Amino acid sequence: MYEGIYSIDTVYKGDSVVKVYLTSPAKVVTKQVVKYSYIYRENTAKIADCQKKNEELVNKIVKFEEERAKTMRELNEWKSAAKKRGWFLWILLVLAIGITFRKNIVNLLGKLVGVKKW
Repeated sequence: MYEGIYSIDTVYKGDSVVKVYLTSPAKVVTKQVVKYSYIYRENTAKIADCQKKNEELVNKIVKFEEERAKTMRELNEWKSAAKKRGWFLWILLVLAIGITFRKNIVNLLGKLVGVKKW
């Protein structure tokens, strides 16, 4: 916030009038004091009620985080079990295909190696 003081001077030169506007250097106001006369009364019962509700909500959040961590552990266990079962099913599928088409596979390998009959 700046404050400056303006002053006007009149100078007469012969038959003409010249007005000179002078300004003192601006001062910087660094401190401004404002006084209020308001008085607020706090409702301590309402503050206590809000604190109690806050504690209840924090407890709910903690319980939720514990349940979430437990669920994530179970999820990771089931994922690893599903991967193992997936590999087991792939192996069974390959064996089933091999057993089903074993004569064709043996004849194909025989042709590739050069043996007429196995």
